[in-house]
Amino acid sequence: MIPRIVLGFCAEIATTEYTFAYVLAAAHEGRLLKADFSMFPPQGSIYVPRPLFPHQSVRFRDLGFWDVEEDPNFGDRNRGAKYRAFRLRADVPAEVVRVDCPSYRADEVRQHLIERGIEAFYRLDGRDLMLEFADGVTAGPVRVEPADDDGRFRCDPEHLGQPLGAWPNRGALQPVLVNMGQTARWFVWPLPRPESFIDLASTRQVLDSLQHIGISQELYDDLIGKLGFIDHASLVPPLHRKRLQVLLDEALTTGKQLEACVPLLRDDPKMLEAVEQYKHQVGEEYRRDLETQKSQLGDEVGELEARKKGVEDQIEEVRKRLIEEESLKEKTAESVAEAVFARARQAQKEVHGMLAEVAVLRPFLSNGAAPTPALPAARALAVETHRHEAVPLAGTDAAYSHLKSQLENIGLQPRSASAAARETLTALSLGQAVFLQGSMAAVLARTITSALSGARWVELDVPADMKDGALVKPVVEAAAAEEGPTMLVLNGANRSCIDAYGSDLIRILAERAAGVPSAPGLMLIGVLSEGLSAVPPDPVLTALGPILHTDYLAWKRGWKARPTHPGQLTAGPWPHPDGPDEAALDYLLDELQPTPNELWRHNVLAADRRLAGWPGEPGAPDALDSVLFGWVLPRCTAAGVDLSEHADAFRQLFPEPDEMDPRLRLLLKAHGAAEVF
Repeated sequence: MIPRIVLGFCAEIATTEYTFAYVLAAAHEGRLLKADFSMFPPQGSIYVPRPLFPHQSVRFRDLGFWDVEEDPNFGDRNRGAKYRAFRLRADVPAEVVRVDCPSYRADEVRQHLIERGIEAFYRLDGRDLMLEFADGVTAGPVRVEPADDDGRFRCDPEHLGQPLGAWPNRGALQPVLVNMGQTARWFVWPLPRPESFIDLASTRQVLDSLQHIGISQELYDDLIGKLGFIDHASLVPPLHRKRLQVLLDEALTTGKQLEACVPLLRDDPKMLEAVEQYKHQVGEEYRRDLETQKSQLGDEVGELEARKKGVEDQIEEVRKRLIEEESLKEKTAESVAEAVFARARQAQKEVHGMLAEVAVLRPFLSNGAAPTPALPAARALAVETHRHEAVPLAGTDAAYSHLKSQLENIGLQPRSASAAARETLTALSLGQAVFLQGSMAAVLARTITSALSGARWVELDVPADMKDGALVKPVVEAAAAEEGPTMLVLNGANRSCIDAYGSDLIRILAERAAGVPSAPGLMLIGVLSEGLSAVPPDPVLTALGPILHTDYLAWKRGWKARPTHPGQLTAGPWPHPDGPDEAALDYLLDELQPTPNELWRHNVLAADRRLAGWPGEPGAPDALDSVLFGWVLPRCTAAGVDLSEHADAFRQLFPEPDEMDPRLRLLLKAHGAAEVF
């Protein structure tokens, strides 16, 4: 077993005695190099026991620097990682952070580090940082205190008392670049010898250093004391001594100038007159300020008295109205009671006559059987098959580009068009259904169907109160029998319960989730109605695939839709490898849905892996944002989950709410989770 040195980050909220850390970089021949996913099987992570956590209260994205070794019992213990950490190192690689001011403005740099602070959505305290200034100069190392209430990290002024090593640019440090999601971060290990220094000490710190030297010279008159003083003076950085010399020269020059000016000012009658005038002016301004404040206070007292009188009048009016309403209620109750008593007395008089009539009519009612009502005739379903000329779409990437462009043609903004195209193709490639909800659901469904299955697709209008699955079965079989991928569109999929009329569809989707190639060419899109005749999404429907709400997408204002160009998917493998499982998502599913549903959980995790493996694109949402928007939160809202009770879990997943997908932010606010932001 060969030990290694690795830099990683905690990828989940640790609630047990261990966690897994994804490896970002590894040490090789005294340098830090970017780690490859395959170097730490099976998922690019290492096993970290609780005593080796980088922080006692470990959080998602916390960094750690460990010595690791291969676990000889990896296969037997089934720990989930081939390598385990056995030592937490203190020499964590220094991270390069950006400071938006030049290095030669020492006072501005100090203000940025001490007052304004460094903004980051991950933890910076407890380790060395390198400062990259606007002019390219990189200096350090420095350390910051834990984040304040505003989320910013600030330096202790005492830590800036000594000069910092400086390099002309970041490249001189030979840093390693690693990516955490869509965030690029630079790390340096070990630090090379600095080429120069910069001084960020304050004037007070420089003067304190000088005062300490002077006191030492006065206290020690013996040889040993003098030697100690000389040793301390030699430790004063040259940059400090230079600044002290400049300050002393300026102070002596200013003192001589003041000493020459004071006698002249004292004997100058114009100066004496100006001083008296200034005293008088200051006194008059102070008196006017007092008069103004007195007048304002008087006006405020008058306004308060007027408001008090108005409130008292309103209280009196409300009291009178309450008395009148109480009197009216008493009169109404008395009249109702009298009417009830009168009706009861009348019923007592009529009951004997009604019993006599029943006794006379009973023989006639029991002789014949009641006629059997006729069964209603079976209704024919509204089914339509569409066939058009369509452009072949060879592969998923071509299908994605075509679908995204068609969604933009009907008015979606590029960011929402990219998200909807990715999530639709992900669900369909996994054999899941795609449901569309909202005021523009029908438009979006026809556009997606024509863009992906324009050569052949089947449309079924689901009637209300349909409970016979035998009527739908021939439609499903006919659509599945088509050559190549074919879309089946259910208009009003929730006008009736899908488990009543769509048992064959549910079986096909469940078998696909289990790995059975059931009806391989059939793709399913459902349009959800929101009228009074519609059934709200239930646990069966929400487990079959994502629900994309069109009213939370970003639409272009004043856009005139363009015709959709039909396209036709061709069968083929998914071109991108799936990403790793996200433990934080698995934990969130348990928190939001304690009642188990394996079909839903399987579909959610499969969609997250597929979206995580899809190459990034500017404007496209993260895999976690897409899964929460389409797969997780629709089921929670349908089940009546109070999302505000899980605000802490969402804040841990999204420490920077401004970076959250706008669709997800709107959905959370609409369902009472505004405190997440």
